[in-house]
Amino acid sequence: MRFVLGGSDTEMKHIERVLSEQGHEVIRAQIEGIRVTRGQAYRADYPVPRINDVWVECQHADYTKREMYSLGIDIVDHHYEGDPGYGKPPAEYWDASSIGQVYNLLGLESDYEARMIAAGDHCLYAAYHSMCPGIDKDDFKSYRMSYFGSNSRPKKFASEFGSAMALAKSCETIRLGNLELVDLTPMTEQHYSWLSDISCLLNMKFATIRPHHKKDGMKKYFVGNLARKEIDYFMNELVPMLGDEVISVYGDPTRQFAGAIVWESK
Repeated sequence: MRFVLGGSDTEMKHIERVLSEQGHEVIRAQIEGIRVTRGQAYRADYPVPRINDVWVECQHADYTKREMYSLGIDIVDHHYEGDPGYGKPPAEYWDASSIGQVYNLLGLESDYEARMIAAGDHCLYAAYHSMCPGIDKDDFKSYRMSYFGSNSRPKKFASEFGSAMALAKSCETIRLGNLELVDLTPMTEQHYSWLSDISCLLNMKFATIRPHHKKDGMKKYFVGNLARKEIDYFMNELVPMLGDEVISVYGDPTRQFAGAIVWESK
């Protein structure tokens, strides 16, 4: 069985290691000879899909997912509507997550590290708040802190954590339509890697608002840790009011996040 993997992150690194240990062929999706990032993963130009492939959080630019399924290719993903794990609640985090889907395909039993990665990737807020069966919130926090601390010395880690916490607590509360959110945009410039975890630890419903890095006049909105009805409101009612033209909207109410790119005329 050949597995084609998308952009690198903690979950994908674990998946690749397990696949290699099990003796499966692993190919990293590419664009023009360079491995895709997570943002590029759904427009790869290599490899050419073939029967019995498993594509994990990626897609070939010349094929829709429906076409890939018709070729006998398995899709492992949870990001978009129609994906096997899309819309699954925290109670089903293992089967929803890409790492869980790969383990299930291989007939492997879950282990502690894999479950922690799965919960953190599919439903971070829920994992921090005892909403994932079998995941103790204190154990989960310890696991996440050990993950952040593994690449820095204890004093540096403590300093970075404290600084990220202080920055988040200093951010202003704003209103977007009917939503009252903490504007964590400053954390996209400092301590970005901490943004998701700190917002969960502080139980913050948040937004980030940034100009598009390549397109003048476009803004990128992201909201997180919202209730399902708030995500529905953001995606279906609020976004069209944020600019002159909606370029894209994405999100998953069950996973409590959504984002949009809108264009504003000058």
